[in-house]
Formats: sequence, structure tokens, C-alpha cells
Amino acid sequence: MVRPVVTHIGIEASKLLTERRGIGRYVRNLLLHLPRLRPELRFTLFVRRSRDIEPVRVQLNELSARLNSICDIRTLAHLPEWDVDVMWYPWNWVRRASRRAPMVATIHDIAPMLQLDHRWWKIGKRLKHRRRYASTIRHADLIMTNSSFTARELVEKFGVPPSTLRVTLFAADDLSAPDSTHNPDPRGRVQ
Repeated sequence: MVRPVVTHIGIEASKLLTERRGIGRYVRNLLLHLPRLRPELRFTLFVRRSRDIEPVRVQLNELSARLNSICDIRTLAHLPEWDVDVMWYPWNWVRRASRRAPMVATIHDIAPMLQLDHRWWKIGKRLKHRRRYASTIRHADLIMTNSSFTARELVEKFGVPPSTLRVTLFAADDLSAPDSTHNPDPRGRVQ
């Protein structure tokens, strides 16, 4: 079987503006580095509202001036029918399913669903997370995780077929550590 070459990736980017660390950083680093590995790639980012388009363009420009030339930005309303080779959901679950493209979801962990807290509102929150994860697993053609532990949890807790899972370990990024000799506080921590 010949696999089609992926050159156009859709990205559910609804949290790109608000998540400066964690998953947001992961998405920004991939946007920055994937085109260096595959110069033919282009992206369509799907944001919540039309007023988010310009701030995302500014954020892309801060990463690399080239990104704006290879990234189209649309609202989530366009996502179900947009024509891309593959649709990637990096935020643990599928919010709006693509009707036209294979879907890849990254599930970083399932801890929000497993936290044992018996307060009524926490029980409701866990149930909401369980429904979201179950829906993501139903919709996704492929699920990426960042650890073998999470992959095992998905198999054990949700019955995800191992053939649909890929463990993709995070890479180190270019974040420079602060100079430890600069303004140490009395306890030896950097300020």
C-alpha cells in the first residue's frame, strides 16, 4: 500500500495564544522545526475566533518570519470541511472533528480523568474528561502519546488498539537556562 505524501497539515490551534508553556510550547516548537525538516510542508491553523487570527500571525512572526508564508489561519468553524492532508489535534482531545481528513490526536496523559477526588464537582469533571477522551479515541485515526506509560494507560483504560498508538518522545528545545550567578537569593535560587 502506497501512503500519500503529507504536505498540508491542519492544526487545531485554539489554545495557541493562551498556553505559553506546556502543550503550547510543544506546538510552537513543532511549527518552527518541522518546515526545516520538510520544507514543502504548509499548515492551516484553526483558532477560536476571527479576532485571534492577527495575534496568532504576530506569534508566528516572532518564531520565524517564514511561518506566516506557509501558514493559513482560519476559525474553528472552517475546520470540519477544510481540505488538508491530515488534521492534528495537540490538546488531548478532538473538539471539532474533520470530515475530510484523517485525524491525529496527541494525548499527553489521562491524569485529569483518573484523579481520585470524591467531591461532587470533581466527579462531574472526571466524567466530562472521560467523555472527551472516549470521543477523541473514537474519532482519531492515530493517537500520539509522549510516553509509553500513557500509551499503556490508553490500552488498559480505554481499550485503544496498540496499532493506532505512536509514542513520540519530546525533544529538548532551545530554551536557555538562566545564569546561576545572576542575582541569587539567600536560599541560592535564581531570581
